[in-house]
Amino acid sequence: MKKLFFTLMLLWTSILVNAQTATPPAAGDGSSGNPYQIATAENLYWITANNAVVPSPTQQQRLEKFYIQTADIDMTGIPWTPIGILIDGFNFSGNYNGQGYSISSLNVEFPLDNQIGMFGSCQGATLQNVKLVNPYVEGTNNVGALIGVSEGCSVTNCNVEGGSVLGTGSSVGGLIGNALRTSITLTPTSVSGCNVSINVTGGASASYIGGLIGSSSYTTLQRSFANNVVNTVGAQYVGGLIGYCSNNTISKCYSTGGSWVDRL
Repeated sequence: MKKLFFTLMLLWTSILVNAQTATPPAAGDGSSGNPYQIATAENLYWITANNAVVPSPTQQQRLEKFYIQTADIDMTGIPWTPIGILIDGFNFSGNYNGQGYSISSLNVEFPLDNQIGMFGSCQGATLQNVKLVNPYVEGTNNVGALIGVSEGCSVTNCNVEGGSVLGTGSSVGGLIGNALRTSITLTPTSVSGCNVSINVTGGASASYIGGLIGSSSYTTLQRSFANNVVNTVGAQYVGGLIGYCSNNTISKCYSTGGSWVDRL
């Protein structure tokens, strides 16, 4: 039932966003040597649009490509569908380089669903130099401004400035909701040089709420900080940097929004 609801929400969002049109990037072919160039909200939506909107390349093919952002993008008034949705069998496994350009006023509002963020679910992806300004992200479990669920991803020099993240379930973070490794044979997620300053809120029954990462296991975290307000009412495992932390390697990181971590 929940998957059906989420699918209907995606269709509703597609209809709204479709008023803009999913516009293919004007340059690039998605290869490492010639990445697709993302310059507008319509280009950005082209990455995540379903096959009914963009039949070719397929959604799965688009989620595996290389992208560079070439201009600031204003998402005001545009509801956003996360890039990569694990429950539908899709992970983002490509490379997105924001090159320091901003994506402002990103609105990702699915209060009853999971894997919510600019990127919903990523596996083996590389995200670098992404800058989110004043995003609003709301969901239940695995909620983060940049990534809902990260497995084996490299996240480097990504920043979140202002805005808010709200999750009523588990694993809610200012940058990443849940950084995990489901198998010891998989590469751990690494986070380096990332800074966030965003309000992070967990509901009364929430757990694993962190300024940078909600729940983190087998993750390498370096030179990153969270300058957040972490708001919780009765939530369990709350930390200014990480809410729940297990088998991580952490160096030169700090937070100003609460304790370093509640549990190691």
